[in-house]
Amino acid sequence: MPYQLILAHPSPTVLKVLRMVFPEDQFEIRCFQNGLDFKENMPSCPADAILLSVSLPPEDGLSAAKYLRSLAEYRDVPLLLLLGAFDRPDHHRLESLDYHALIQEPFDSEELAETIRRLVGGEQDPESLPEEPDGERLELSVELDDCVREKIKSEILEAEREVEKRIRARLLAELKEYMDKE
Repeated sequence: MPYQLILAHPSPTVLKVLRMVFPEDQFEIRCFQNGLDFKENMPSCPADAILLSVSLPPEDGLSAAKYLRSLAEYRDVPLLLLLGAFDRPDHHRLESLDYHALIQEPFDSEELAETIRRLVGGEQDPESLPEEPDGERLELSVELDDCVREKIKSEILEAEREVEKRIRARLLAELKEYMDKE
């Protein structure tokens, strides 16, 4: 069953980018472009995570976040706040909110997607990663080191090809949908 993700941002472009980041088979997405629509419809929207712009009109996203946290069913839902590229954080108001992350735009979409996957999946970051064994560097022979480098390169290329295929498929589907409307 896909995770329920709520996106609230005034920019249709940002909403479109965010929709592309989260695969439809893993995330069911509900979008809002203003605070009034968000507040009116939230009580009927189940959510596993909420991504909310702090510059959501007509009031602002912080008021919407405060309202959201006043509803019992959303008190424990992961909340990520998006701060516009030219917005300054209102630290006084932010201190009173319970949120998981404050993300500055422009953001790294893959990093954002990973953060949300971790929050909704309940995964925790390990204290140390296997490739960082207590600050020690494993010395490999030159041949083995070259072999490892080639393996990493091939894995990266394979991942890039997969991402390219997904983007191409999504764009073709959107183009087909647009052409069918015309």
